[in-house]
Amino acid sequence: MKPLRKALSSIRRWRSVAQAVRTVTKKLDKKPDLVFFAWIDLFLGNYLPHNLVNRLFPYPWSGLYLQPYHLRMQKKFANFRRGLLSDRGVLKSRNCRSVVVMDRAIAQKLQIELKDKSVIVSPDITDLSPPSPDFDLAKQVKAKSKNRKIVGLLGSQGKRKGFLTMLEVSQKMKEQDFFFVFAGQPGYESFSPSELKRIGEVIDSSPENCFFHIQSIPDGSQFNALIDVCDIIFVVYERYPFISNILTKAAFFKKPVIASETFVIGETTQTYHLGITVPEGDVEKCIEALHDMTLSSKFDRQKYNRGCEKYNYSSSPEQFSRSIQKILNAI
Repeated sequence: MKPLRKALSSIRRWRSVAQAVRTVTKKLDKKPDLVFFAWIDLFLGNYLPHNLVNRLFPYPWSGLYLQPYHLRMQKKFANFRRGLLSDRGVLKSRNCRSVVVMDRAIAQKLQIELKDKSVIVSPDITDLSPPSPDFDLAKQVKAKSKNRKIVGLLGSQGKRKGFLTMLEVSQKMKEQDFFFVFAGQPGYESFSPSELKRIGEVIDSSPENCFFHIQSIPDGSQFNALIDVCDIIFVVYERYPFISNILTKAAFFKKPVIASETFVIGETTQTYHLGITVPEGDVEKCIEALHDMTLSSKFDRQKYNRGCEKYNYSSSPEQFSRSIQKILNAI
């Protein structure tokens, strides 16, 4: 029943957007050359044939496909690849002009699947405003670190972000020269009762080498102030096969990362030498990586700086503009 409910929800969304487009078309007395969906995933669904979508939404369109799970985790999604069971049938609509992805490694696979549709790679752009010098939270982190190396897990504090892994790393490194920052909106629903108990016990013990701010942080200059105050960014995500704009921010502000070695985050980190990759959930490897990052013999800073420059160029506004032009060329 879940796939059917998803299909019905998608149909409602197509109808809603179609109504909005008709309203605008009537006011402007002009049909759109292209409608772009910033998150086309919400409009996909099993048992949703593209012929139906053609009737529901008779306008040329394109969309950003944020989470193409089947192309990164093929075994899990092997039964949902073909025919009416596929939730990507919508992308074969005759009105679909192009599909945009942010994972270069899977673009060719999707292109083969969609045949005549244009598959366009876009960089993962994010807010890179200058860090706010007056953000009190960043000042607190800096003061409490007492000149120790600051390791930051920033953004959503859920299980997939490797929260439990860094928590255990911090507990094993209490006497070492590192300070661990957990800052961002809570993700309590992702943890089991026993995991929540463990998290509560650690937080209640007020470890001197940790800083907890489990609240949402505004993106932009304030969030970037936290990025900037860190020495190392923790992105050892668990079973997360997609890109993260934390990686973009880390490279822009020249903050090396410890990253999971799999999927696009690991591939990007390794390709551009943005830090050290480790197996997800491996506490001992994380500790080893932290030590290696403080040693010039283990971490090549010149190679890292060159890698950041290349990655920053690949995710620059200029590259994003080129992607937009490709979308327009495919109309």
